[in-house]
Amino acid sequence: MKAMFLGFTGRTAEAAACIDDAMARFRTVGDRWGIGVALSEVADIAERRGDYDTTIAALEESRALLRQSGSQPFDAFLQARLGNVLVLQGRLDEAEKLHEEALAASTLSGLVPERAMALVSAGFSRTMAGRFDEAYDVLIEAVRLGEDDDADGKRPRRVHIAAIAHARLGFLAERQERAEQAEAHHLACLRAMVTVRDVRGTALALEGLAGVAALRGDGERAAFLLGAGHGLRSGVGAPQPPAERALDVDRIEAAARDLLGGDAERFEQAFSAGAAAAAEPEGLVAPLLGEG
Repeated sequence: MKAMFLGFTGRTAEAAACIDDAMARFRTVGDRWGIGVALSEVADIAERRGDYDTTIAALEESRALLRQSGSQPFDAFLQARLGNVLVLQGRLDEAEKLHEEALAASTLSGLVPERAMALVSAGFSRTMAGRFDEAYDVLIEAVRLGEDDDADGKRPRRVHIAAIAHARLGFLAERQERAEQAEAHHLACLRAMVTVRDVRGTALALEGLAGVAALRGDGERAAFLLGAGHGLRSGVGAPQPPAERALDVDRIEAAARDLLGGDAERFEQAFSAGAAAAAEPEGLVAPLLGEG
């Protein structure tokens, strides 16, 4: 649990050390369930670093061990995550197949967090495949499940999954040039990520808001928010891997630079100002949420 918390708050190096210790202990006593859970955290850390081969290997071994231990419901969650990594590798057909299987399995299990995660993942691959209407349908359902106070499952986990769904919906709306809808989703994501103290998730929301600024023609604002997201990620030693940047951030940065007339100095000044503002996250975020 300590490693999960450390990873969640962006303290990747500490999380990795904690996982190494836990893995050694689990292997010593032959605890397959413990090893399987630890491997899912190994995969999470590797994914943050952009090491997708290690991520896939750890997820596949984790799935096998947890199935042997009778943890079938958790398998859909890992399957969805595995599909997400395949999306980052550009293997869309394989990813969509895994996501649809995870969606079917999580529906049968009836477990809310697993189903919400499967919905978000299906929305991710459908978006990347250009199936925007289908992506919207499953992402909205993920938000509904995650924000349903009457649903079962651990609430912080559900809130976090709903926040990711909001981010995906925001980027989807931005791609379709619906600025107001995109902004609403990214602000909902930001509010939730701040609440659960997810630094990388907060950065993701800021990057989404940068896309909204670019869509509205404000290249300087977009550059500032991109810098803020970069600053938050760098502050916890978790820079965004190139494959993740290629999903949305590279596109938004290109739009911001274009709006600034290709003036690299203006972009870098605004970007650097945003990165500096990230040193005081509360002061950065509060005005965006109408709290300051």
